[in-house]
Amino acid sequence: MAYIADAYPAPNPVVAPKTPPPVKVRFASIDALKGLAILALWIVNSAPTTAPDWLRPGHWGHPTFADMIFPALILGIGAGLAVYAEFSKTTTHFGTYFLRCASRAFWLILFGVIVASAIARRPVLGLGALQLLGLAYLINALLARTHLIFRGFVAEGMLLAFYAWVRLTPVPNTLPGTFDEHSNIIRYVNDLTLAPQGLSGLFALISITSIMMMGTVAGSVYQMEDNRFKRGIIIALTGATLAFFGWLWSLDLAMTATWWTSSYALFAAGIAGAVLGLFIIAFDFDDGHKFSYPIMVTSTCVLLGLAGPPLLKALVLDNWRMPVGDENLGKGLQQLVTQHGTYPWMYTLAIVLFWWFVMVIAYHRRKWVKEKYGLD
Repeated sequence: MAYIADAYPAPNPVVAPKTPPPVKVRFASIDALKGLAILALWIVNSAPTTAPDWLRPGHWGHPTFADMIFPALILGIGAGLAVYAEFSKTTTHFGTYFLRCASRAFWLILFGVIVASAIARRPVLGLGALQLLGLAYLINALLARTHLIFRGFVAEGMLLAFYAWVRLTPVPNTLPGTFDEHSNIIRYVNDLTLAPQGLSGLFALISITSIMMMGTVAGSVYQMEDNRFKRGIIIALTGATLAFFGWLWSLDLAMTATWWTSSYALFAAGIAGAVLGLFIIAFDFDDGHKFSYPIMVTSTCVLLGLAGPPLLKALVLDNWRMPVGDENLGKGLQQLVTQHGTYPWMYTLAIVLFWWFVMVIAYHRRKWVKEKYGLD
């Protein structure tokens, strides 16, 4: 019966289908950029009166290092959002993904209201930094799964449209295109229309959303290029190019963090992108988180890093009194270190170290919970 075996050849061996490589959820470079921005915010917000000018908001048309911090955080959040959006494609459907993003946006907005109310000592419903960050996060969450080229065009288109409106809409009793510190259409509409409705600063949402969307484009590059050197060079050079064109744009439209002009947004996003590219080369390897730990750890909880210090200041440092005298605790401690000849930066150092250790505890607590319950 051997001829039967010859008539029916052996079947081909079964080959298991190739499974796509797992999508990485966290990158040391993104965490380092966000952590560095939060650390810098703590320093700037607690710096003594003798601090150099570059640690203070810049004058009209002359942004400083302090003006670059928050845009860097925004771009880092956008990059992280894109990585999470790509990961969620393989684990959850869009509805679940968007609800999680909406939850994060809700907490940002809620704590923005809480912080503003604590500082004013009365209920305040407005648009502070946290509220604008939450709204921009929600908008970007809707688009984070779209193609990066589309998001790139939308991000730059928003800045161009904002610029065109500023240049083509005249302020009453001025020439068309007038844009200076005291007379510009953004300030005019903000003071006359938005501020009475509790919406002061709404125009900043345009630039903040655009910067975060540029961050999502950078985050998508992480999934397209595995080689960290190539990825870092691509993002660093792109950032440097954006910064150059932002500076070039400022020759026509002043860079100002007060009104979040298009030139300022593009320049700041470019600087942040260049730093992110360098961090990719420096930290995006297997043990990169260990080397970036001192700055990465402060990004453990962005909400805590942003809302915690102003809440502590408003509820404790500005309210509690020194044991001796009538000064509040914050001013009393600053005067104490100054009177005894201590370096005035000791107060800033104490504030930064306090919150750094809080973040260390939060980081290891979250890591323990994930390991115990098998969470991602």
